[in-house]
Amino acid sequence: MKLNTALTQARKHHCWSQEEVASMIGTTQANLSRWERGITSPMPHYTRKLCELYQKSSEELFPRVLHQRWDEDSSFFLCNATLTDLNEFFGRKREILTLLHRARTGQSTSIIGPRRMGKTWLLHYLCLVVKEEWENKYTIGYLDATSPRCSGMVGFTKEILRALNIPLPDEPDLKNNLIALEDAVAQKTANAEVFILCIDEFEGICKQPDFSLEVLENLRAIAQRYLLSLIIASKEPLLDVVARVAGSETSPFFNIFLQLRLGRFSRHDAELFARVKGQQAQFTEQERLLLLECSQDKEHEQWHPWLLQFTGELIYQDKILAADNYKPDDPTYRAELLQRIEDGSRGVIET
Repeated sequence: MKLNTALTQARKHHCWSQEEVASMIGTTQANLSRWERGITSPMPHYTRKLCELYQKSSEELFPRVLHQRWDEDSSFFLCNATLTDLNEFFGRKREILTLLHRARTGQSTSIIGPRRMGKTWLLHYLCLVVKEEWENKYTIGYLDATSPRCSGMVGFTKEILRALNIPLPDEPDLKNNLIALEDAVAQKTANAEVFILCIDEFEGICKQPDFSLEVLENLRAIAQRYLLSLIIASKEPLLDVVARVAGSETSPFFNIFLQLRLGRFSRHDAELFARVKGQQAQFTEQERLLLLECSQDKEHEQWHPWLLQFTGELIYQDKILAADNYKPDDPTYRAELLQRIEDGSRGVIET
């Protein structure tokens, strides 16, 4: 961190306070303070405004970032990205508390929700919590059931062992893989340790040509007898997914799961998202409200989490790259933004 003395001196030359300058360019005093202290640098939108206000060139005000590449290749909004930071997860407080309690005590949970509703992020959130915050008596593994490695039931069971760091048997066939799993889980349980297995895109298993309900029932038996917490994500309830393939609704496989259904964000969660991410992206109050307005389900006071990320990304990119054509208060711009949101979300989220 190195103080930006040029920026500070330019403000003091005009005898303006940080609050006055922030008000004149449409940002906050906190943002201006971070720029002057060298903690962060303003985006091009604010760079231009400061240059106009102080009647200085960008080379004069920001000599250390003259050749710096701005954030065209990154964003504060994580649209279609993998969750790698616990602080990037918003909402779902009740679901998180329930999921963490059940995983910690070796109980199984079914997470249900439409496409892009946050099921995968919830699984990744659990993985991060276990690896970063829980004691080492917990071992967690994640697998995507649509992965090529899960091809066939033998591949699926091999992927379970790999995800949980359990050595493959000498002859890795279906029976031996399941026995290896049971032996490892039994040994963990004897030491009061817990295995947690996250299975994403569960429908992929049921689409396998050699799908076997018996394999699922074997998993249920292991989870019920020992400390194996199964966390399964799917678009529909497990009962419906399996029944469509196996033609049975009476399997004991479903009996151990508590169902968590994910829906859209409430106003409280959406406003929290807009406030935190808006501050990171140096959004004005007008831009924060634009984000909420353009991503809202107009028929209900609800917000799709993916659409919040996508809309924020579009506004952020426009603010950086559109220069003089970026006019968030212009009805024409808003209409064009709504059309781009509709086009970009078509086929991605379910209405």
